[in-house]
Amino acid sequence: MNDGDLDSYWKSNPYLTAQFTGEDDAMHPQWIVIDLDTPQEVNAMRIAWAEPYARVYQVQYWTGADAMDRQADGKWKEFKSGHIADGKGGTVTLHLDSAPVKTRFVRILMTQSSNTCDTHGSSDRRNCVGYAIREVYLGASNEDKSFQDLLRHSPDQKQSFTYCSSVDPWHEPSDLFVAPDRMESGDQPGLDLFFTSGITRGLPAIVPVAMLYGTPEDSAAQLIYLKKRGYAISQIEMGEEPDGQYMLPEDYGALYLQWATALHRINPAYKLGGPVFEGVTEDIRAWPDAQGRTSWFGRSLTT
Repeated sequence: MNDGDLDSYWKSNPYLTAQFTGEDDAMHPQWIVIDLDTPQEVNAMRIAWAEPYARVYQVQYWTGADAMDRQADGKWKEFKSGHIADGKGGTVTLHLDSAPVKTRFVRILMTQSSNTCDTHGSSDRRNCVGYAIREVYLGASNEDKSFQDLLRHSPDQKQSFTYCSSVDPWHEPSDLFVAPDRMESGDQPGLDLFFTSGITRGLPAIVPVAMLYGTPEDSAAQLIYLKKRGYAISQIEMGEEPDGQYMLPEDYGALYLQWATALHRINPAYKLGGPVFEGVTEDIRAWPDAQGRTSWFGRSLTT
């Protein structure tokens, strides 16, 4: 979203839209957060939307210390002109307030999509739901409406930090293989190697499936493969540390239900477990919901 390339774009996860959840999109608002590193004065934003774009969204600033790692210690407040009810897409410059607001974190909260198709076309309905942004700019505007951008736009790690609610798991066929010299953490052991290595001692094993960055069909195919190979499975671990990905519990719950349905079609006896956190021994705290609840686990149980 700030790599300086208008031909690339971020897109949210289509499985969090009404087409797949059966719930209104406003039940699963998608968001991006911009981190300015230090508190700075801002009152303007420019968004280069891709397709699909947000028809209804809010631009908000954080009133606490750390919006990402201390989510219960603050709240999001909407800029005076931060509510957009008739977004048209394209590139738009928003004058959010007459006077600058000093903040470190700014959020775009998206609640209604245009449901127009992205660059991959209409042949797959997943291409036509959610939200997509090519580039985002944040800064201040003067009385003459000139815009001063505070973000660093770069294709490498020098760009300003941005966070997002989810990502579309769409991949090019060429993404199936990554050359060894481009891998940061090395190769991962395959499922056959794991089960035939002797590490399980012939006992059923807990098997993980990708949920935040995968599709129900992929996870189902993984379990079908293991079943045909005759490998014993005791439980299935659902999802990739959603707290570390800053995923809200309501979104995790919506994905969990879709994956559970897909996996139980293969075997209704599968025991499913999750969420799997990063290793903490206390409850995760999330941004307050409409009822003021910040307990991640508590909210996930009532989703």
